[in-house]
Amino acid sequence: IAIADDPQKLASFGRRVRVDAHLREIRKATETVHASGSIIVLAPSDGWSGLLPGQEVVLRGQVSPPMHRDLTLATVRVSGPPSEVGPAPPHQRWAGALRARFTAVAAVLPPDEAGLLPGLVVGDTSSLSAEVKDDFTTTGLTHLTAVSGANVSILLGAVLLLVRALGLG
Repeated sequence: IAIADDPQKLASFGRRVRVDAHLREIRKATETVHASGSIIVLAPSDGWSGLLPGQEVVLRGQVSPPMHRDLTLATVRVSGPPSEVGPAPPHQRWAGALRARFTAVAAVLPPDEAGLLPGLVVGDTSSLSAEVKDDFTTTGLTHLTAVSGANVSILLGAVLLLVRALGLG
């Protein structure tokens, strides 16, 4: 499979993550079937939480019908780490390092704010508490921690450049 998005913590399932991925092939005994489509992998955090989009992994798991009625082909439940992990593309390694540094810098804030700031700026909601997620859902503001979070950071960067160009503090 190829990892499609950052692994997301599953609060209701303890130390497990949800990984959106693209199926590449299915191997069974001596047969290999080339396939294509989106799948969801439910896995333990260990060995999965640090994966980056674009990495190709080999896994062994139990296939079941998709959890939701969307274009997902299947849900795959695994009990251990991937058996093989390929390298992440350079741009994803750079983005992952940037997100990790930003999260580390935000850690000096109180817990709720430390989880919210990366969500607003770079769309990283992995450290967002369940309470804050629920509050954003209730108020209809979840878009601020998605793609809009990156837009906010671009806008703030432009304002910062303008302020510096004008010689303001």
